Amino acid sequence: MKKKVILTFLFASFLTALIYLGFIKKGFIYFTGISTPFSYFQARIAKNNKTLIFYYDDLPQNMVSINNDSLQKCYGFSEEYGGGKVSYSVLKLYNSVILDELIHRIGEKKWNEYQIKSDSLTNIAIKKFYGK
Repeated sequence: MKKKVILTFLFASFLTALIYLGFIKKGFIYFTGISTPFSYFQARIAKNNKTLIFYYDDLPQNMVSINNDSLQKCYGFSEEYGGGKVSYSVLKLYNSVILDELIHRIGEKKWNEYQIKSDSLTNIAIKKFYGK
């Protein structure tokens, strides 16, 4: 009788661990970002990097593309694809921490200057694409 109880307990423990690690933990990671480079805690650590990295969750679907990399490098950040591994809200939280640090480093004025330059490049690319 004692062996049956122990075997049943071990089987139940194994089944619980399998379900937890296989299904629940994956969902837990997706919605919290814990143990990924996209978590809030990793964002706090990444604030100390020389170049800050923003992650976006979907691939760009622009009709025209501009090379924003060199412009972003001038302002001390870059963008990378990070979608599919964590939810949008996790990336949004990560990016908000990085944006706060970037604005702290370069200031609101420089951030607005970057956005104006990026919009200008996009407008030029659109005009070239449509031949206007």
